[in-house]
Amino acid sequence: MQQVKVGVLGSTRGSALRPIVAAWRKGELPIDLAVIVSNRKKAPILEFAREQEIPSRAIRPGDLTREEFDAAVTAELEKHQVELVLMLGYMRIVSPPFVERWRGRLVNIHPSLLPRHGGLMDLAVHESVLRAGDSESGCTIHLAEEEVDAGRVILQKKCPVAPDDTPETLKAKVQKLEGRAFVEFLKDPLSFLNS
Repeated sequence: MQQVKVGVLGSTRGSALRPIVAAWRKGELPIDLAVIVSNRKKAPILEFAREQEIPSRAIRPGDLTREEFDAAVTAELEKHQVELVLMLGYMRIVSPPFVERWRGRLVNIHPSLLPRHGGLMDLAVHESVLRAGDSESGCTIHLAEEEVDAGRVILQKKCPVAPDDTPETLKAKVQKLEGRAFVEFLKDPLSFLNS
């Protein structure tokens, strides 16, 4: 099976990255984790990357336009010969030129069963699930497109919503699913992307 060079974009802890790295270290995934890029200099995902000796870089938006920032991110990904980009807790909306450059190879994870609760982030997603009275929630791996949370669904994982769930407890349940979903996807990413 062909090995795919993977770049990760993240702004937060990157909890979904931990199971990916564990499976990768065991030789269970046909990937090379080439680089981890964050828009936040002190993002915990970068500290984890350093601990794991995975190349990493913070690119701060500063005074850059969204397009200029995304061009700098693309340059970093290209420097590491990345073929597939994963957005894990990446708290930025990417620009149309970035989507175009990585089209069909730009994958996002959303903490809901899209299309439900799309366009929301972090705890707002789980608050929306609870307000709607949904009996189940989960996560969706999808291709990123210009429109937020609108790309083709690649894979979903589900969990029940308990009567006593809070946004925080539901978030914790869904985060556990995110790592498992990405590991499943990365066992044969080209098959998922080309199906």
